[in-house]
Amino acid sequence: MDSIEQKNKFVEFYSISKGTSYSTVKQMIKNTQIKIEQVQLNEIGEINKLLYLSKGYWDYDRIFMDKFMKGFSITEDYLKANSVFSCYYNFVLAGFFAFSNTNDKLELDYFFISPQYIGKGIGKQLWNYCCHIAQEKYNRNYFTLWSDPNAENFYTKMGCKKIGSKKSNLLLNRDAPILEYWI
Repeated sequence: MDSIEQKNKFVEFYSISKGTSYSTVKQMIKNTQIKIEQVQLNEIGEINKLLYLSKGYWDYDRIFMDKFMKGFSITEDYLKANSVFSCYYNFVLAGFFAFSNTNDKLELDYFFISPQYIGKGIGKQLWNYCCHIAQEKYNRNYFTLWSDPNAENFYTKMGCKKIGSKKSNLLLNRDAPILEYWI
């Protein structure tokens, strides 16, 4: 598929922020070369590679990373049961996120950015789209997430509030923050 065909497949419902007009959003997508769409089964391998690279950004050792991937890799069953969205920047996978909606509780299970795009604004754009999905798809004004302690600063910059912590199943003597975000 050539780049013109790929450009024509941009997701038209992309939203940078609440209240942004369709024409403005369409122009922003055109200018920034961002495409956000639901992940397909054939993309699971690429998504899990990004998951590994993104988590590894924090210099975890191989033992931790193997445990993490064993417990948190995106599976076909997870993809079928939940909404997983990928973010491509200039046609390269730059990030992804996923919500689970159980017991009337919306939880952001995954939010990962490729290390090469950390600090370049992709995370903020993906976050805004994530919030749009929470409102539009799930009709929710808030959601919770369980964060890696290293990523807590990003989430607080996005407006999340810490509401507790949870013992890590992967590392002893480590608590992971539980955060809440109100849209």
